[in-house]
Amino acid sequence: MEPTVAEILTRECVVLSPAAAVAEALRLAEARRVTHVFVEEAGALVGVSCLCELRKSAPEAQLSKVVGTAARAVDGRTPVRQAWEILRASGSGCLPVKVEGKLAGCVTRGDLADVLSAQPLVRCAACGGYHAPSAPGSEGEGTFCPRCEAGGRTRLGGAG
Repeated sequence: MEPTVAEILTRECVVLSPAAAVAEALRLAEARRVTHVFVEEAGALVGVSCLCELRKSAPEAQLSKVVGTAARAVDGRTPVRQAWEILRASGSGCLPVKVEGKLAGCVTRGDLADVLSAQPLVRCAACGGYHAPSAPGSEGEGTFCPRCEAGGRTRLGGAG
């Protein structure tokens, strides 16, 4: 059975208000090792921007002045292949994922391509998502995705 986006999403997100400064968004995104920043106002997703676009902006600029409109959010139950088609059609680099109506994370082109490739996937012991393992091995308690290993997360739910 094909995984859903809820199974592969990146849960670590940076979500800020439209009044937040670009410098704050960059600082938080780099600290959390994420590539996209989401802007919410009154609980509604109103924009998203990748780091490369934010780096082109003045650090003191408000996010409301520099972020693009939010990509279409998909429900966590959306099959990966369907999400790939939505993402390709949107021209965006990521899709926000909602679970029970709330932003739960996002999937990027890379996340979806990994799943749709022939490379076997394992469940990461830290984030719970399906990813290509960072080193050869079998699925188990000590298997982590490259993102969690790079961030020092070597146990479920936190830093090592």
